[in-house]
Amino acid sequence: MVFLTKVSLIGVFATISLGQSGPNQAETIHPLQSTLQRADAQVAWSYAAGRLQTIDRGAVFTVLAVKDPERVGHQLRGLRIVASSHDWNGTVYIEEPELRLLQQKVEIWAKGAERFGQTVANGIYSTGCPEDEHLHLPLAFGYVTHGQSAPQLLVDFVGIAPLLFSGQSPLDVAAIFARATSELDSR
Repeated sequence: MVFLTKVSLIGVFATISLGQSGPNQAETIHPLQSTLQRADAQVAWSYAAGRLQTIDRGAVFTVLAVKDPERVGHQLRGLRIVASSHDWNGTVYIEEPELRLLQQKVEIWAKGAERFGQTVANGIYSTGCPEDEHLHLPLAFGYVTHGQSAPQLLVDFVGIAPLLFSGQSPLDVAAIFARATSELDSR
């Protein structure tokens, strides 16, 4: 029964957060992603901002800059998230302006999620809000509580299956995003 309740809660969260991008909407390929997919892509620098990891799934967050092939002397900057589980993997790219917006949202969410986890026995506290539907952000986070079980962190990617992490907190995600934006600011 506990398992079915968790699966139902995760399904509701995934439907809500993915619904922000529109049903069956094709994933938009941004300049950072398309440049990195080219054979002649030149990464100027990269920095491992952090990872979320359990026994059978993980997400590695790397902030990076790639030389812009369209404009000499310019760089495309952002965050690459390589996500994997025991039976699939995928990559999500977040452009620098989206990264900065997400960092602000994640910071607010992390603070609220800690309070949520202390006061709500069954539920999901999410970064996906109805007023954000116009943003079409490439991922959302949730904090899942269920009775006496330990809370779990849910990472929901557009175009990739959501991942559930035990033993990770919203503050871990906030720290990753803070390191990523700090690294961008320092370069």
